[in-house]
Amino acid sequence: MEAVFGRMRFPEEPPRHWRSRIELAARMLWATFRRHPWLAPAMSVTRPQLIPSALPSMKWVLGALDGHGLDAVTMLTAYITVFNHIRGTAINLEFEAEAEALTGLDADAWMDARKSAFDAITAGGGLPLFERLQAAGGYDFDMDALFEFGLQRLLDGIATLLAGAR
Repeated sequence: MEAVFGRMRFPEEPPRHWRSRIELAARMLWATFRRHPWLAPAMSVTRPQLIPSALPSMKWVLGALDGHGLDAVTMLTAYITVFNHIRGTAINLEFEAEAEALTGLDADAWMDARKSAFDAITAGGGLPLFERLQAAGGYDFDMDALFEFGLQRLLDGIATLLAGAR
């Protein structure tokens, strides 16, 4: 973990806006988890490992939030929340890599092989949302899109928090 985080390099000049700064840090961490799928499941939020090379990432995000009227506890909580979104989404990367290795099927092929069973379960009016999704061509489960959607919603919430702190 120390070596992996040690390879993360933040620009010397951070973006001016707090949101752009956090987005950059979040995308760098996401890319790191993508390159090292074992990393997210190996980390703990409740019993964090002492990884000195990971501290610049925390410093970068806390620096983005500092000076906007939040107390230290709220800033740290916001950082942990963003980190945990990234880590929590990334945990699925290792599971998916293992499943693909075991079955020889990527996620799309696996879902295609189960389409008729899924259609049978969702047919009959009990799950209208799924029926509409199936009629529209299904749902493209994209981990990068899921990460990005969650990140933007979290940052929208932090923006609201910052607006109320002023």
